[in-house]
Amino acid sequence: MGADGNCLFRSIADQLEGHEKLHRKYRQEAIDHINANRDDFAPFIEDDETIDQYLSDMQKDGNWGGQIELTALSAVFKFNYIVH
Repeated sequence: MGADGNCLFRSIADQLEGHEKLHRKYRQEAIDHINANRDDFAPFIEDDETIDQYLSDMQKDGNWGGQIELTALSAVFKFNYIVH
């Protein structure tokens, strides 16, 4: 995966599409799902940041995705995941 901060989204694109080119699509899908299900995700946002700030930061290319985004993508695309 490209080492540019988009690796989570690149890896999901690679597994679901066969290549990492559509990583921006998966970033946006995660953001949209988190935004539509704010009550489910808000408790996992750091205390000093609002969910709106978090989503605004996640819109930026190269911002690392993590557990929250992986959970959102697994819900949207109906897959299970294991992190080693």
